[in-house]
Parts: sequence; C-alpha cells; structure tokens
Amino acid sequence: MFSLTKLKVIPFAISVILIAAIISFSNPYQIYEAITRIDKVYIAAAMGLSVMNIFLRVLKWRVILEGVGFFELFPVQMFGMTLSNFTPGKIAEPAKSVILRIKKGIPVSVSLPTVIWERINDIVSTLILAFVAMQAMSIKSDLLLLGIFSMSAFTALIILLIFTMHSKKFG
Repeated sequence: MFSLTKLKVIPFAISVILIAAIISFSNPYQIYEAITRIDKVYIAAAMGLSVMNIFLRVLKWRVILEGVGFFELFPVQMFGMTLSNFTPGKIAEPAKSVILRIKKGIPVSVSLPTVIWERINDIVSTLILAFVAMQAMSIKSDLLLLGIFSMSAFTALIILLIFTMHSKKFG
C-alpha cells in the first residue's frame, strides 16, 4: 500500500503543476516587460504603505492584548493575513485568534473581536472609496443613483450584521 510519505508527495506535485501552469499562461516575458516599465517610486510607496499597515495592525494588537510582545504578534499577524488572502472574503483571518490561543493562551474571545473590527474597518473604507469612484465615474452618466442604491443596500446589510453580533435579542 501507500506510505504516508508517498501521500505527501501528491499534493506537492499538484502544487508544482499548478504553479507551472500559472507561470506558462501568464506570459512571464510580458510581465517582466511591464515590471521594468513601472515607475519604481510607486512600487516603493506601495511597499512602504503595506509595511506601515502591517506594523500598525501589530501595534494595535499589542495594545489590546497586554503582555504579548511585538515580535510574538508579528508572525501571527503575517500568517493570518497570508491565510486570509487565499480564502474568499478573508474568512480565514480568525485563525489568528486560534494561533494566539495555542501559542500564548490568550482566549479567542479576547482576540477575535479585533479581527472582526478589522474586517468592518475594511468594509467601511471600501465603501468610502467606492462612493468616491462612483461619483467620479458618474459625472457624465446615470450610474450615480445605481451606485448609491447598491452601496446603501450593502451598508444596511453590514449594519444589520453588526446589530446581530452585538445584540443577542436582535440576533
């Protein structure tokens, strides 16, 4: 029969095949050409903003979760963000709370609300950016009313979800 080692080779082989397929379909030369034409200042600015974002998220967690050091939280934050980027709607980000529970003994009920508020903050900022974009796009068209309606419906749904989480009677 198959040994455990042979079973581990199968997912690895599938991963290598998928990566090779993605690379071959993505036209690496065209990507290289695009990267060489990009203004390096914009890349540096984007990387700087990303690093600052991660740094501030870890600092926020350090303030909320007293007694946990920055360098203990940093890998957990990085893992959680990486994992959540590979799942639809970032639904795997609460894994950070589970990892903190395993590594530091911090109850999930203490760290999970910070993850939920991060998602709510992301939604609010996305709504603001969407509103600005819809208004800019609708200067010469009738898309503004449709955009306002759809964002209002989405905002109402988010408010409903927040009330559901906050109130046991309402939920």
